[in-house]
Amino acid sequence: VAKEVMIQIGDQVISAASQTLAVGGLSFKSEQQFAKGQKIKLKISDVHEEVEGEIVWSTELNSFGVKFLNVTENLKSQVQGLTQGLIPT
Repeated sequence: VAKEVMIQIGDQVISAASQTLAVGGLSFKSEQQFAKGQKIKLKISDVHEEVEGEIVWSTELNSFGVKFLNVTENLKSQVQGLTQGLIPT
């Protein structure tokens, strides 16, 4: 599911589009560089909760994987609502 993602690193906020979205995390593409293990805050469009995450992988093509660190029942429910009925690719 492609959703707009606002990513906060310290005082800096950048916008990106998610490539994948699941209950445990997401991936996105960005010209901004991130380091594995870096902690970030995310605001995902249509999800009414800020999420803390950690960069867990990256590619040479500027794609990054984020593991959500504070998955609440509310967050889980909202993400499941966005992804329900989709077929993994």
